[in-house]
Amino acid sequence: MPFIQWQQHRVINTDVNANWLKFWAYQICVELIVSCLDNTDTLIAGHLPGLNCYDAKKVHHFKTHLKLDEYTYIYAWGDSSGDNVMLGLADEPYYKPFR
Repeated sequence: MPFIQWQQHRVINTDVNANWLKFWAYQICVELIVSCLDNTDTLIAGHLPGLNCYDAKKVHHFKTHLKLDEYTYIYAWGDSSGDNVMLGLADEPYYKPFR
């Protein structure tokens, strides 16, 4: 992440469950756009109380969170079919680049 921070890029991670991502994202200065699973003090239930951050809804979340026209160039990485619409927003999309 030092290179990305040095370049002053804004990094945003999307995922279904933020409960376990919050600490990691905070440590490396990454923003989160997520769907959170319902949970109690000790258990994670299996259902989403709101919109899932998946497919076209992921793009909706991005457009709600950001003004995309303020960015001159967008990179995106995805690893599931639910990322395809989001990858379509990017000038430089990467699908499963780490596999």
